[in-house]
Amino acid sequence: MGGGSLIGFSSIDGVLLHVAEPIPGAKESLRFLHDNDIPFIFLTNGGGKREIDRVADLSKKLEVPLTTENFVQSHTPFKQLVDGPNSLRDKTIMVTGSDYERCRVIAEA
Repeated sequence: MGGGSLIGFSSIDGVLLHVAEPIPGAKESLRFLHDNDIPFIFLTNGGGKREIDRVADLSKKLEVPLTTENFVQSHTPFKQLVDGPNSLRDKTIMVTGSDYERCRVIAEA
């Protein structure tokens, strides 16, 4: 993603994908943004994947190169609590979700 200010943002489910498949025009729209160096991010409340895994999945489905800088997931802001100046990395943190092992892997990433 190039420098400059944020131009656009989008949710993923129901906006770019429907039942895990791109909706008509999604690939072309993202390709236009990418090819014209127009900054964009995805906002999603989905948190069942690490950002790097979601990047790989969506890059393939939408046929446009993406990076983790393009994503803000529900758990993304919490990274500052773990890696920031008052790190909680060595503290006990409760993480909840339907698949506890996946939650642990994502939280530890």
